[in-house]
Amino acid sequence: MSASNHDLHHYMPQYRPNDWPSHQSGGNRQIAAHAIEQTKLNNQRRAEHERSAAGTSNPSRNYPVKRKFTSEDEDDQRGETAAIKKSKRSPERKHLPSSNSRRDPPTASSHPEVVVSSDDSETELDDLDRVIQQRKQLSSEICEYCELHVQKEPDYLVKEELRRRLENGIREVYRRSDLVLVGSSLNGFGCRGSDADFCLLVTLQEVDQRHDARFMLDEIHQYMRANFSYVSKSCVIYAKVPIMRFTDRITGIECDININNITGIRNTHLLQAYSKVDRRVVPLVLWIKYWAKTNQINDASQGTLSSYSLVLLVLHYLQDICSPPVIPSLQESYPDTFNPHKDILRIHASLNGRILEPAIRFKSRNTESLGELLMGFFKHVAFFNFKKNIISVRIGSHFSLINSWRPQLIHIEEPFEKMNVARAVHKLNRFQDIVHKFKQAHETLRDDPRCYLDDLLSLGKQKPGKVQKTKRQKIKDALNYIKKKESDVKNLISFGSSRREKAKRENDLHGSGQNSKNESGPRIKWVKR
Repeated sequence: MSASNHDLHHYMPQYRPNDWPSHQSGGNRQIAAHAIEQTKLNNQRRAEHERSAAGTSNPSRNYPVKRKFTSEDEDDQRGETAAIKKSKRSPERKHLPSSNSRRDPPTASSHPEVVVSSDDSETELDDLDRVIQQRKQLSSEICEYCELHVQKEPDYLVKEELRRRLENGIREVYRRSDLVLVGSSLNGFGCRGSDADFCLLVTLQEVDQRHDARFMLDEIHQYMRANFSYVSKSCVIYAKVPIMRFTDRITGIECDININNITGIRNTHLLQAYSKVDRRVVPLVLWIKYWAKTNQINDASQGTLSSYSLVLLVLHYLQDICSPPVIPSLQESYPDTFNPHKDILRIHASLNGRILEPAIRFKSRNTESLGELLMGFFKHVAFFNFKKNIISVRIGSHFSLINSWRPQLIHIEEPFEKMNVARAVHKLNRFQDIVHKFKQAHETLRDDPRCYLDDLLSLGKQKPGKVQKTKRQKIKDALNYIKKKESDVKNLISFGSSRREKAKRENDLHGSGQNSKNESGPRIKWVKR
């Protein structure tokens, strides 16, 4: 006998999905009704699963799915038997509850949902956009500064003409000498209006800088003052490497001349090669030098970092800290080209372009922008342990302090002589000021996504160790100052009035004493008659 639709609907509400009818209790009609109902529920859950995958789920229809049972589970349908634990779910229903759950909709306690506020997500996206915009803006400003201030070809030609003019004059004293342009004017990290550094090669041998170099500089100085009308403000500075400093009246360029400082020529050759390895090196170095000068930590004569130390510091960061590295160690990769015993005349010829050396073939896989590199550099220097580590561009890494080095506050290895080029930083307060400036810049960029290069430069105008005050704090200080002045005026008035009252009392007492003396007058002796 077949079951009608009316009979099926009559039996459907009497059974839940988890109450499977047995063959003994209701017959085939109950089983058919349950099968139809279960098919409808499965279709609803399949549609619900598809909507949830598409992002349009309906929580009110999140019903549990019927679990498949084996013949071993008919005895205990609602208990958690070993057979149920061994049964496998279909792959597409692993995220749904088991068949032991009831048909009632799940509560919040049984099925907690993670609710993300739209305001919080929008705030996070806004912060991320600000950080990205900050890095782009930093990169753009660094490139703009480099384009405006980097030394151009006409600037170099002016210094080269000055070199020829000075060389012709000095050869009147030392006929076989050569004047070589060194330093930032030739190594690629020079700015417009920067000084011109020269090395006078009198001989190919080493010269005693304490005696012979000083004697030669004194002799050249006297001759130039007597015969060169374009030399002004000349003097000899007796440092570890003595120099003669003067100003050229024709170009207005300040010049420094040393005698046979061959290491300076090798350094110029090395840094010139580093400036050509990656296009991000020169802009980053130029802006950091400008920032350090603004923050008053770029003057070796004042116990801070020299420009050469800053350049090595940046190169070490690009070699050792950046991952992957932006630049390699050229002395490790090209030992013949940058040999510390290489002929100095050959190096001089390669600097002037008369000799072509093998091209440096290196392409960095690092894709960080200038803004990201700048932020990473500030963070690296702010937390680097300078007292226990030696920074080495020669090997492209850093290593622990060794016994042959004298312990100092900052250790930066010279690539050829292997000496400390940051030995000028020998006072603790100067060292703390340098680290404070780097930490201040790092925290400002990290905490304020709207901070740009001008804000970092404005920090350098503050006094060391002082924090810039807010407008509210300034108003509060002004009110306290006015109150203090008012109290001072009141005290002054009260003090003056008290002095006047005291003087008046003294005058009254003094006057009353005189009056009493006058009133008493001479004693009269009465005689009785």
